[in-house]
Amino acid sequence: MKFSKKSMISLALAAVASFSLSAQNMAGYELKFEDNFDGKKLDESKWNYELHEPGWVNSELQAYIKSDKNVYLKGGNLIIQPLKEETKNGNKFTSGRINTQHKFDFKYGLAEARLKVPRGKGFLPAFWMMPTDESKYGSWPKCGEIDIMEVLGDKVNKTYATLHFGEPHTMAQKEYLLKKGNYADEFHTFACEWEPGLIKFYVDGVEMAKFDDWFTKKLYDDEEPYPAPYNQPFYLILNVAVGGNWPGYPDGTTKFGANAQMVVDYVRVYQKKSYNENVERHEEVVEVRAPGADGNYIRNGGFNPENLKDKKEWMFMTQQGGSADAAIAGSTLTVNTSKAGTIDYSIQLVQADIPLEKGYQYEFSFDAWSTKNRKMKAKLCAPDRGWKNYFGDVNVELTPNKKHYSYKFSMDDKTDPNARLDFNMGATPSTDPVNIANVKLVKLGKAKTVKKSDMKKDKFDLIYNGEFAFSAKQWEFYKYDTNSCDLTVDQEKQVAQITIRDTKDVDWKIQLMQKKIPLMKGKKYRLSFDAWSTLPRMMKYACQRDGALWKQRHGSEDWTAYNEAPTCELTTSKQTFTQDFEMAYDDDSDVILTFSLGTIDRNITKEHDVFIDNVKLVEIK
Repeated sequence: MKFSKKSMISLALAAVASFSLSAQNMAGYELKFEDNFDGKKLDESKWNYELHEPGWVNSELQAYIKSDKNVYLKGGNLIIQPLKEETKNGNKFTSGRINTQHKFDFKYGLAEARLKVPRGKGFLPAFWMMPTDESKYGSWPKCGEIDIMEVLGDKVNKTYATLHFGEPHTMAQKEYLLKKGNYADEFHTFACEWEPGLIKFYVDGVEMAKFDDWFTKKLYDDEEPYPAPYNQPFYLILNVAVGGNWPGYPDGTTKFGANAQMVVDYVRVYQKKSYNENVERHEEVVEVRAPGADGNYIRNGGFNPENLKDKKEWMFMTQQGGSADAAIAGSTLTVNTSKAGTIDYSIQLVQADIPLEKGYQYEFSFDAWSTKNRKMKAKLCAPDRGWKNYFGDVNVELTPNKKHYSYKFSMDDKTDPNARLDFNMGATPSTDPVNIANVKLVKLGKAKTVKKSDMKKDKFDLIYNGEFAFSAKQWEFYKYDTNSCDLTVDQEKQVAQITIRDTKDVDWKIQLMQKKIPLMKGKKYRLSFDAWSTLPRMMKYACQRDGALWKQRHGSEDWTAYNEAPTCELTTSKQTFTQDFEMAYDDDSDVILTFSLGTIDRNITKEHDVFIDNVKLVEIK
């Protein structure tokens, strides 16, 4: 392999600068990929430009384009420069995103980059990896993702290393805080050492995280053999996002000059000659704390006076445009809001370190009230597992009268010693005060094992849990924008409730769906369901081909609707909708039933609730 002068100098200094793993740790590695960015322009024999429209993922603002203003080489470095352009229709943002897909893909190895990150509210630079064939184990997150470096532009002394995997989505993440300096003003080296069954992350040669417990599975299927999904070729990605659900959005302090640049000195990948892939999954032994003497797992559920910012028991937070204060008096916590913010967690009361054990049933309860009718949300979620919900988001209807709310749920996931309770009071039309008291979480005993076959009242019905008697089990909920909508299941009424704040621009950006439904050619079927809405609107429903599976098998997506995907007009009154259709295509055991609630005839930005219940699909003679 040919080495540039810069490469030789960098390698000579490896033991004392930047990276660098010890000689012992580097033993057996060979350099397989290198770009020192010494040329006049990006080497497109190594890198691809990715092109994406604004809002493509994560509600980000930038368009990723191919432009020498956004991606260029200067002084032996790669520059990725986000730009802001003021137009008559508002601000326009562009940025750069490049990858090595199909030009350099690798399975196992050590990937590293030496770089500086941008500084400013709303920037999110990343050095990360995705699988070359995302369909091997299924679409994201089942396919797996490796994030080597992510730094929030307004917190440039902290970096995150993350794995995304599983079905449901699970996240393993660690953060690393610099003791001196920051990642924006000086170069630092970020690395990932990826071996079968073990992935380690480093900053400047210091191990900051390691993970060896992950999985992937497709809905209804068994888990894939370990170490899937991290046993397939991946490729490298470098980009700078502008705005989004995690970093927030640029504000008056955000500049788009040199401070906004991600400056990359080099990118390298090393590999060993061989790897032993005969590894077994190491499952961590989880220890959970005991409840209080009264059996309550919530600490200070009676709200004795405490510091609401010290993270010890309760913690009160505001973000994303939310402005409020909280105080404890008379065994009650009161939240007074001046600005509701843009997302439900703009105003938030949380408690972490809550243990939930697999196979047990729990009762979660609290008292709450306001001065007028208003809403808030409550949930138990998983900060260490991609923020998945174990219970919730339940919509809590508050009134001026103090009311006791009680919910029972089963912990079906593996034991989590660090679940979190969230009361979310942001992004609501009302800013009336919220009072919360007497919060409890108690274990009731072993949960009843529910089999898939138990979720049918009628053995001839092709839909599981169509009455939503088992929460949202067997159903999937897709939302293109995480802030646009939420799914809850009313435990008493046993009905799916979709709270929608913005239908976005197309119908499929909000969908309730059930997969793996078998339909046979020439057979006739009857689909029926109940539906209504707090705001008159249209809804589309379809029994359709799984386009992602079709692409995996045939090379291109095909989402053919076997029932022609009709629309129905929802009113504030409950209606029963029925459609008879004949399967005119070849047998398909992977049909998806979808209820599409994005924009159909018009974009709706007024918050409203859509209810769906009693879903049935049966063969008729």
